[in-house]
Amino acid sequence: LADALGAGKTVTVIALVAADAEAARRLPLSDSRTSRATLIVVTPLIIRQWEAEIARFSGGKLRTLRIESAAHLQQLTSRQLREADVVLIVSDLLGCASSGKACAFEKAAVVKASALHTQEAQKEARRAGGGVR
Repeated sequence: LADALGAGKTVTVIALVAADAEAARRLPLSDSRTSRATLIVVTPLIIRQWEAEIARFSGGKLRTLRIESAAHLQQLTSRQLREADVVLIVSDLLGCASSGKACAFEKAAVVKASALHTQEAQKEARRAGGGVR
C-alpha cells in the first residue's frame, strides 16, 4: 500500500474491514487465541487520524480500540481485544521505532485477523510477510 497521499488507501482498508465485520462477529471465540479483530499498526502521529476516519467512513459501526501505550493496553481486557472489529496500535509498542529497523508488521501494514481462519488467508499472510497466526 504505497500509493500517493490522498489516493484512498485508508478508505480502502476501512471498506475491506467493514465488508467482513458481520462475518467476523459470527466467528466463535472458542479459545483465548482467537480474535475477531483486524489489527492495524500505525505510527503514533496518525493513530488518532485513523480512529477518526474509521468512525467517519464506517458510520460508527466498527468497534475500534486505540492502543497508544503499554498502560492503555494493560487496561483492556482480553475479551475487549478479541471482540473488537479493529485494534489500532502504535508501532512503537511493537519495537518498530526503537530499533531503527523495519518492523515485521510494516511488511503487511494490515493484518486481517478475522480472515486468518481460512486456509487461503493464511497463505496470503505468509506471502505478505508471514509469521501471523
